[in-house]
Amino acid sequence: GPWLLDSQGNAVSSAAPEARPADWAERFPRLEEAWQSRLEVFQEPGELMFVPSRWYHEVRNLTFAISINHNWLNATNAAEVWNFLEAEHASVLSKIGDLQETFDSPQEFEAHCQVLMKANCGLDLAGWLQLLASAAEELCVGWTARDAEEEGDEVQRWICDRLQEVAKER
Repeated sequence: GPWLLDSQGNAVSSAAPEARPADWAERFPRLEEAWQSRLEVFQEPGELMFVPSRWYHEVRNLTFAISINHNWLNATNAAEVWNFLEAEHASVLSKIGDLQETFDSPQEFEAHCQVLMKANCGLDLAGWLQLLASAAEELCVGWTARDAEEEGDEVQRWICDRLQEVAKER
């Protein structure tokens, strides 16, 4: 929670007493309180653990272990992912912006920027839009199926109509 963030919003590298940064008491005045109220879990062989998006957690392996992580994109962190993509795009532009004149057109330069974004972070702006469109489509299909069974929500119908209009423009 907020006890693990400093005044600039940076998370503590570790809450464990033996691994805290030297200036932890000044930067994270409630860190000890957070540590005392922690939830500790011992995971047994064959067990699976799910940690929700944006939940602070630390892992200490007591024996040999294999960890498989997946960074989820959901409503909790969608704005953060968008901010990350904007920053990635700006970074690519700052790194190769001086080469823009070597491309045949601004569109070709932007296409190359997108290739670099995708290579660097696994997602480009077109992929982001496809992801949003797929999520919206799935949402509307669910709403349409439910509305067929019962009286539907007018707001949901309006949203689905707008999404279908946007999809036609693609």
